[in-house]
Formats: sequence, structure tokens, C-alpha cells
Amino acid sequence: MEMLGMIAEITAERAAESKVKEAQMDLPMIVMSLTRLGFKDLQMNRLLDVVAERLQQTRFLKKMPDWSLAALFWAWPQDGSLRGVRNMQELLQPEVEERIRKKKFDSRMLERSWMGPAEWRRPARA
Repeated sequence: MEMLGMIAEITAERAAESKVKEAQMDLPMIVMSLTRLGFKDLQMNRLLDVVAERLQQTRFLKKMPDWSLAALFWAWPQDGSLRGVRNMQELLQPEVEERIRKKKFDSRMLERSWMGPAEWRRPARA
């Protein structure tokens, strides 16, 4: 887990200065990856706080690619497992619902976002 902590720490340090396009794709990818690996540590708390700050910048969510939004929604902790981390679902939910309404993605794709940006739109295999 030490390596995962380093990844979270370095990402948190660089997130504020990263370019918008990078932040909109890279931050969700890293949060998703660390969540899938079950990483819950102080460094993850810090990373999520930095990502939360970035998400609240003007029009950041509106311009976020569909997969990035779906991935963040899927990966953001909702169970209180990371103490002190803001509940960003309240911020993400309206944008997710709007994109579902506009048919940018559906609830099945939202649940498949953990597969990554290349796989999540593909039909489920039988």
C-alpha cells in the first residue's frame, strides 16, 4: 500500500496546477483506480479533498467528459469509510442525472465505468 499512498500524495500535490483537460480525465482515472484497489488511507482523504476542490471550480463538471463523470460518481466513497471526506454525491448527482436524461450514458454504463474509458460503452457480453 505504500506505493498507492505515494501515487495519491503526488497526484494531490499536482492536481491544483494540472491543466483542465488533464484534470478532467486523469483525476477520475486515478481516483477510480485507487478505489478499485481498495485504498483507504490518509493520502486518499487528501486526494479526494483536492479533487473536490477542483470539481467545484466554475463549469468544471459541465465540461467533464462523460466517462470521467461516471467514474467519479462510481468511485467516490458513500459509506463514510473515509472520515472527513466531503459527500460529493450531492454535487455529482445532478450532473449525472442530466446526462442520463440527455442520453449521454445510462445507468448500466454508470455501473460499468470502473472498466475504464475504452470499455464502458461496449455492450455487456453474454
